[in-house]
Amino acid sequence: TQLEQDKLRFLQLDEWDEHNSYGEDVPTYLHCSIEWRVLLNNKVVYGDTEQDVVLIPIGYWHTILRPKLERLRGRKFGPGWHMRCDDTYVTVSVTDRTQRNLVKSFKDLNINWLIILNTT
Repeated sequence: TQLEQDKLRFLQLDEWDEHNSYGEDVPTYLHCSIEWRVLLNNKVVYGDTEQDVVLIPIGYWHTILRPKLERLRGRKFGPGWHMRCDDTYVTVSVTDRTQRNLVKSFKDLNINWLIILNTT
């Protein structure tokens, strides 16, 4: 149907070109920002925002964000530091006032991306 064709979506990993900005005048893909923080003993030690993400969240996590987190851990704390992730919190914010934001927590880095994807 026309409604399904007009619905914005994230790019699948096999469709994504990391060198393309996807800055279309008329958007054809869903764009989002990902804000993330690393807390150590309940204190923020690092935070960043990923702008204009068009890649499906699970693909972005495995391809970009998790490797970035691993590099950060090595650079910020050194190879001798043993750390473990207790929990991961994901908030999906929506601008449509008829819908509520989704807030979920997951044990360790085991994020159920199907739950996240079904809210977009």
